[in-house]
Amino acid sequence: MNPPAPPSPGGPLLRQAVSFAVRVYYRVKRVGPEVPDGALLLVANHPNTLLDPSLIQATSGRVVRFLAKSTLFHGQVLSPLIRRSGAIPVYRKIDPGVDTSRNVEMFTAVQQALASGEAICLFPEGISHVSGRLEPLRTGAARMVLTSAAAGHPVTIVPVGLNFDRLPLFRSRVVAMYGPAFDGADLVERFRDEPQEAARALTERIAGNMRRLLVEANPRGDLPLVARIDRLYASAHGVSRDPAEKVRRR
Repeated sequence: MNPPAPPSPGGPLLRQAVSFAVRVYYRVKRVGPEVPDGALLLVANHPNTLLDPSLIQATSGRVVRFLAKSTLFHGQVLSPLIRRSGAIPVYRKIDPGVDTSRNVEMFTAVQQALASGEAICLFPEGISHVSGRLEPLRTGAARMVLTSAAAGHPVTIVPVGLNFDRLPLFRSRVVAMYGPAFDGADLVERFRDEPQEAARALTERIAGNMRRLLVEANPRGDLPLVARIDRLYASAHGVSRDPAEKVRRR
């Protein structure tokens, strides 16, 4: 018997409300190429627990389903909204009382969604943090892509960098940088014979593509200094104030 299909993402009114709320809270600028159609895995950094998914939904141009820690699905103020959004629960070791064996269900739901040509977003660092740098990535994203491709369902990967001028405060500026699409097609055969090594290789590729879209600096110390130097440099040299160019300079 086939497992039940995963729930559908929330309707258009919910997505419009999320996009409106994000643009009220933040001053958002999206840069980069449009994301492609078909099976898609968006991978992004994660400075904000609950608001990062909303930023991705508001700027991606696709209906996106998210992986979220299982503890958010019950007993939280936003739990009904998270369930309604079609998010897929992840059962993490670091969450007390969680049965990690249920991640089999998570992988099954992801594979079904990708086989249907849906867009999935996850935050491969595995945690939300404000360190200002990209933390070591988990291999789950790579394994999802390679498992799907090995089953005959190729998946496109799109990296996203969420760059805040300040800590994520009301009306703070954020540049959502979307990078060029890539995949792991060259690693599929290796994945069949050496799954761990292939997954690690693709994870390193994902990390490299994400780093090109991020200003890695401590938001409480280094980032304000970098911003001041950038403003002085831009004023003295008359360089472009385009958001994408600003992130690259910083």
